[in-house]
Amino acid sequence: MANNNEATPISTPKMPKLVDLDNLPWDPIDRIRGGDSFTIKGFNCWNKTESLVKHVGEINSHHNRALKSCEDLVNPKQNIEMAFHKQDDVVRRANRIRLNATVSACRFCLKCALPFRGHDERETFLFKGNFLETMDLILSQNEELRNLPKAAGNNQYKAPSIQKDIATCFELEIFKSIFQEIGDDVFSLLVDESSDVSQKEQMAIVLRYVDAYGLVKERFVELIHVKETTSLFLKDAIDTFFAQHKLSLGRLKGQGYDGASNMRGEFNGLKARILEVNKSAYYVHCITNILSQALQRKNQDIVEAASLVTSTKEKLQELRSNGFVLILEKVSTFCGEYGIPLLDMEETCVNSRRKRGNITNRQHYEVDCFKTIMDKVIIEFCDRFSEVNTELLENMIALSPCKSFSKFDISKLMSLSELYPYDFDSVERRTLEHELNFYHHNVRKDERFANLNGITDLARVMVETNKHKSYPLVYRLLKLALILPVATATVERCFSSMKLVKSDLRNRIGDEFLNACLTCTIEKEALANVKNENVIARFNKVHRKGKLIPAGLLENSCWFIASSCCRIIVVFLLNYGCYSPVFGAELQQFLVQNFSSFWCRIAAVFGADLWPISSCNWCRIVVELMLFFIKGIAICSFI
Repeated sequence: MANNNEATPISTPKMPKLVDLDNLPWDPIDRIRGGDSFTIKGFNCWNKTESLVKHVGEINSHHNRALKSCEDLVNPKQNIEMAFHKQDDVVRRANRIRLNATVSACRFCLKCALPFRGHDERETFLFKGNFLETMDLILSQNEELRNLPKAAGNNQYKAPSIQKDIATCFELEIFKSIFQEIGDDVFSLLVDESSDVSQKEQMAIVLRYVDAYGLVKERFVELIHVKETTSLFLKDAIDTFFAQHKLSLGRLKGQGYDGASNMRGEFNGLKARILEVNKSAYYVHCITNILSQALQRKNQDIVEAASLVTSTKEKLQELRSNGFVLILEKVSTFCGEYGIPLLDMEETCVNSRRKRGNITNRQHYEVDCFKTIMDKVIIEFCDRFSEVNTELLENMIALSPCKSFSKFDISKLMSLSELYPYDFDSVERRTLEHELNFYHHNVRKDERFANLNGITDLARVMVETNKHKSYPLVYRLLKLALILPVATATVERCFSSMKLVKSDLRNRIGDEFLNACLTCTIEKEALANVKNENVIARFNKVHRKGKLIPAGLLENSCWFIASSCCRIIVVFLLNYGCYSPVFGAELQQFLVQNFSSFWCRIAAVFGADLWPISSCNWCRIVVELMLFFIKGIAICSFI
């Protein structure tokens, strides 16, 4: 007799095991559908036709409802995805109009070097800052913007982070135009450093190049905050800049700095470190404050500077030889007018210890003082303009078109080409010699080349007359002469603009935002050529909101993905049926296999880099939703 106190064991239902569809001994599709008679082969001997009629049933039968769902699935007008797109297009258009107004307001503030923020940006405050006041002005003049429905608080495109992103987009568009102009052509580098109002050391980089129209341009491209001002640290910063913008040091054919030791030093300076990498990156001392203020002109070319250097050397030598007599005469006249006792220059000189020496006063002041100082000046000048640089400048004078190319000299130009061994090989140098003969004969008889003021005008006219294509090697040599830097005036202007952008009242501006504002303020011409559409397109790529996704679509995305999951399941049901003995395993495996392609589709709509699975809470909801479908339908198939 059984003991009634003993508990009867309860049998727990076993969960079905997943079946490997690839290694099944039979085809589950044939088991479910009864073969391919209904789909491929056809049938003509069905003896139970009433079963088909019974299966179809009434209007609300399972068959008719499944048929209606399938038709709705195929019909694009009733697709939930299409309904979302219709609603999103309206919201997206409104957001684009708002963003366009924000871009215009940012353009105005950047162009005028105005601060964006205000002390108090509340609506009740009289002055909310330059940016918001400009937005109000645009709103008052734009009827289409006024008629838009009020956007959500975080979707008005007025936040400071949006302002910084748009300023960065303007900066990147300006850089894009500059580097497209440079292309793979040669250029030179101008660098200088200065401290801002926060006592941060800032290094300004300017590139000098010749554009497609033969015009010389000097463009500001970067302001780098350097923690150290040593030549090694500056060289590393320049290398990082070149790598970031995909510039080649091999295309660098000139460098210009001020006279600071860490920039110009022969052994440890930035000049020497760049020359170690590229021997053709010739250093030309920027003579902004040495020779003449006229060198600060933007259109100053190297031939004019070369003539000034040559004449300055001659004047210094002449002043050393005959200058003391002229100075002595002026001093004697001055002392006579004002009754100042004049020292007898023929008397024996008395030194600082009140002892008479063996030299006269004239010898002391002329030899020991005047000529010693002049020798130091001449040595320093020759150090700034070395023998190679002097030869470079003197040879470039032969390119001058002044006075009907009176200084043209083929031998000097051939010597100039030999200083650039990586730009002219032996074959091209032989070809260059023939080109120079034809070029000189041609341009002297062409009236369009008469009365030119310098090689800057020569390059422009050569492009206008297409002679740069007829004489490409001559034009290449001309560009190498044009890109050599003459003065650091452009770099100094950058620091002047920096004082406007980063002032005492705006001293907490970040380095990235400062760089963007400074680029737009200095390069006003390039800023004017940037279109709002290009800024909006770049903003869509870099901003976290992606493709102007309207507010509300974030939560609707779950329904969009859920509907796509449902569509996958419906297709599965229509293909495999719902009474398969391996339905749960097949459904689970089917959804797992299709999830990657399904996610690629979502990533193509919203941007894969903007919507990573691990960082979105709503993605976890979708995963749970898919697991719910898998478990629920799998369990139901075995009931």
